[in-house]
Amino acid sequence: MRLSVIGILSKKDGDLMILPPPEPISTGCVFLSFLLPTYFDGIVLRLVDRSYFMHNSGVS
Repeated sequence: MRLSVIGILSKKDGDLMILPPPEPISTGCVFLSFLLPTYFDGIVLRLVDRSYFMHNSGVS
């Protein structure tokens, strides 16, 4: 799965947020010959401790 996000990265009280741009932006996705503009009011990302994955994947 791949996710692209357009916005401004902001950190407040230890939380990372992606603030939407001031004006709507169309993603330009074409699905069955339709233009599907997608707008986000906001998105929440959860940060995971990367050392857990590094340790269990056998990568050092």
